[in-house]
Parts: sequence; structure tokens; C-alpha cells
Amino acid sequence: MAKFEGDKKDGKIKISRSFKITTVQKWCRIGLVFRFSETVKWYEYEPSIGLQFNPYRLSIADHRGNVLFSEERSFMEFASLFKTAYAGQRFLGRYTATHKGEVAILDFIPPSHGRYKLVFDLDADEDFSEPGQKRMTSFQELTLYVREGVETLRGEYPHKRVDLMKVRDIMTRPIIAEDDDTVVTKIAADMDELGIGSVVITSKGKPAGIITERDLALKVLLKNKRASEVKAKEIMAFPLLTIEPEAYCQWLKMGWSWAL
Repeated sequence: MAKFEGDKKDGKIKISRSFKITTVQKWCRIGLVFRFSETVKWYEYEPSIGLQFNPYRLSIADHRGNVLFSEERSFMEFASLFKTAYAGQRFLGRYTATHKGEVAILDFIPPSHGRYKLVFDLDADEDFSEPGQKRMTSFQELTLYVREGVETLRGEYPHKRVDLMKVRDIMTRPIIAEDDDTVVTKIAADMDELGIGSVVITSKGKPAGIITERDLALKVLLKNKRASEVKAKEIMAFPLLTIEPEAYCQWLKMGWSWAL
């Protein structure tokens, strides 16, 4: 686990550090351990306004500097998870408190092992004041950590879960294509020779469908058909959907059946 202490300067905490990922295709977590004080006096109390305070910005980049993820949101969105101690009497919209605890702000699957760059920027001290309303916050402690191999948090937990792996990280290469009049015996032989699990089928030179090992098993072998007599167009799956190599893998979970 990598841990980084936040230093406050001019009311802001900024952490810009690199970290190393050693696992592959496992969930990792960015979390914060914190303590801050808050004084609120709102005579015209509006709870939703609170979600605008103490914004932070988070970004993750690979070793080449390519930004893989970025977001901006309010730290107060995690208020339900704070451990809060109030000082003195507390009224609706009027209180002095100290908040502390630990929150996960992001669960993510990295594209691969290696080094990544993380930038975290928080408006730590705020002094908001207008007629009938006043709010002051001041962070005393903040530690950011990156932990590998975690069980991702589900349900109503207010953080994001993102898969940063891209299609190019998992796609099979080389990609071969066969004409739709090609017999299955040749397709099976080519797949075996190249050690691949699927073949793109073309019609008049254009992609028309796809045949996988599963198609060969279910549509030929289990139906006792002669592979030498079955043509690709008889068993291919279609239509063929395509996706760019730079697209995120999580898009494949949103209804894509086949991808190149």
C-alpha cells in the first residue's frame, strides 16, 4: 500500500505523486484518512448547499502522461461516512464539529502493472459568508493511500468504480478474416495454427460476422455436421459490432456482443 501525507498551503492540499501497481486485473482503491473542523451558522438553512463545499479534483495518468481518469466533486458527498463530534449545543443549521474518518473515493482496475501518476487537489480551508449564512472549515490531517487487491464496495457507497483497462489491453492479435464461403475445416485449422479463438467473416470484402470456438462446438460438432460441408455463412454470428482499441473495457459490458 502506498501512502502520501497531504501538506496544506494557502488553504489547499495538493498531492502529486507516482505509485506502482504490481497486480493485474484486480480492483485497487484510492482512499483518504482525514480530520477537519467545521463551524456552521445558517439561519436560512438549505442542506443541499453543503454538497458544493470543499471540492476536490482527482486524476490518474499512466507513465506516458496519458490521463486515464479525472473527476471533480465535493468532499461533503461522503458526509454520511464521517465520524462527527459536536462541541456545545447543536441546532438545525448551527453547530461546531470535528469530523474524522476514512473514505474510499475511487475503486479502479488499472490497465496493467507498472507506475502511475496521481494528482489530488482539495480546497481544505473554506470561509463562506453572506447575510444569514456562515461556514468555515479547516483540515488538520489528510493522508491519501492506494491499496491493491481490494474487494470493491457496493450498494449505496458514494464513490465511483471504474475499469481503466482499454480494449487494446485485452484484444487478441493477430486478427484474421475468412470469406463467408470458406468451409469450417479451414477456419478451424487456421484458428488452431494461430492459437486464436475467433475469426472475422467477410462478405464481398466487408466484415459480416464472426465465428468463435463456441460456434464450432455448438453449431457443428454437437449437431453432428460434417465440417468439410459447412460454410462460414451458415454458422457465423451477426451483425458484427466493432469498437475502437482505445475504448474502455467497461463499455463492452453495456450491450456489446462482439468487439474488434
